[in-house]
Amino acid sequence: MFLLATLLLVPLLINAQIQDERRGITRVGVDAPAQNRDFAAPRVGNRLRVAVLTSAYQPFSRIKSSCEGVDPFTGSEECQANNRFEGFCIDLLDSIRNELPGRFNYEIVPSFDDVYGTRMANGSYNGIIGSLQRREVDLACTPLVANEERQRILDFSQPLMQTSIGILMRQRSDDSCFSFLLRPFTCWTWMFILLRRSPQGHQRQFEHRDNGRESEIGSDAGGHMELNPKVDLVKNIRRLLKYLIWTFALLFLVFYFANMIAYLVARRAQDSAIRDIDDLLSQPNLRFGMVRNGNTHQFLQQSTNPTHQQLFQRLESQSPSGFVANYSEGVQRIRDSDENFAFLLETSAMDYARRQDCSFFRTGINLNSIFNYAIAMPLGSPWKNTINGALQTLQSRGELETLRNRWWMEAGEACNEEERFALGWSDLCGLFLLLPLIFLFGLLYFLAQHFLRNRRGHQGRRPYGGLGRQDLGRHGETSKERLHNPDIVVRSQETVTTDRGHSNENFEHQRPTNGARIIDHPIHRSDERGQL
Repeated sequence: MFLLATLLLVPLLINAQIQDERRGITRVGVDAPAQNRDFAAPRVGNRLRVAVLTSAYQPFSRIKSSCEGVDPFTGSEECQANNRFEGFCIDLLDSIRNELPGRFNYEIVPSFDDVYGTRMANGSYNGIIGSLQRREVDLACTPLVANEERQRILDFSQPLMQTSIGILMRQRSDDSCFSFLLRPFTCWTWMFILLRRSPQGHQRQFEHRDNGRESEIGSDAGGHMELNPKVDLVKNIRRLLKYLIWTFALLFLVFYFANMIAYLVARRAQDSAIRDIDDLLSQPNLRFGMVRNGNTHQFLQQSTNPTHQQLFQRLESQSPSGFVANYSEGVQRIRDSDENFAFLLETSAMDYARRQDCSFFRTGINLNSIFNYAIAMPLGSPWKNTINGALQTLQSRGELETLRNRWWMEAGEACNEEERFALGWSDLCGLFLLLPLIFLFGLLYFLAQHFLRNRRGHQGRRPYGGLGRQDLGRHGETSKERLHNPDIVVRSQETVTTDRGHSNENFEHQRPTNGARIIDHPIHRSDERGQL
């Protein structure tokens, strides 16, 4: 009976193993073929060799800031072996090790050239892909996209996260403190306002005189329109014009603040004027770049879309070249350049850069591309199913999402979204400087007016009856004759008004005895209790 059961089960097990080999699945606990375990690189004990990129895409993996420049062999224990690295991939490997106790011991092998790998003339690959293909390392935990070309030569785990292609740019920086206040209107508009408020835009107001012709026309019009003949249409028209001017001033202020609010709302917008590749290509002054031989570079290079091909040709013909060696160099180039530089890269790295620098903003372009990051391993690796099982467990418990939030939302000097669009000193310095300038202008105007008033008072005093130049000037030619002809004597008629409202008698100055001309000039006074 036992022999019969054995004969029936053996063919089933052999058939199942054949089906698994066709699918590329290696069962856990079953020895893999010898060629899958024959790695050329030496190991420390039974540890796996895991390749990581040190600075290609933060925060996946990087050397700790406290361990930079420290010898990994003779330095402190905190900067030796795996302890000198940190990042999303490092925490992910530790979580997998906790899920596989005693079975997953790894050693990090940094790739300091930060190259994913490209196909060379002899058909082999360099970089991390070449190390995996030559089986110098067992795993590669990097932001490596599992595209169709790489899946033919490597095995990948289940996706860790999804990403797409976007544009990273720097916000426009205002050099002047007053640029924020002057932004709502153009230069010509402000010029017209200054000309209107200048002294040349005003005329001296003369004494009001009734215009008989205007009053006559107003009376005739009022009579024809059956209006009250006492209604002054000229005054009504002036009042209407005054209302219209005030309406214009209020609308002017409304437009100013509305444009200011629109500018503030535009600063909060996540998208800029560049929303797709067509907008990118329509701006001839815009320079852009990407990581050479990176995921975005390979996608545009292999794309058959005419728009993608046009973008790639423009990038290759651009001078200076827009290609950079790695992610860190591209981010630094954005900081060093002006607002006309756009960096194309994956949104995962872009979101982290925006969290580190509030002057960066993200603009997504429609490339119809969705990338999947995954752990890469040599073709036919026995660790594929084991790692997939651990990743599924971590995914079900939400630990992968926790790691993503930790390194993209909480790690480092995160830039608060509320502070990103808040108005700072660079925006409002003009407003704060405007206040003391107003007080200074008012003080200077007061001093100048006081000086001119005192100067006119001294120049207008004359010894003839206490009359000043201003009083004599009201008599036209008489004042000129009085100043240049000593034979003219001004006789002032002084009317004294008491507190009862009655006028006393007129007092006359002593008449001249030399026969000079006499000019009457009234002077009105009031006693200490009366009013003028």
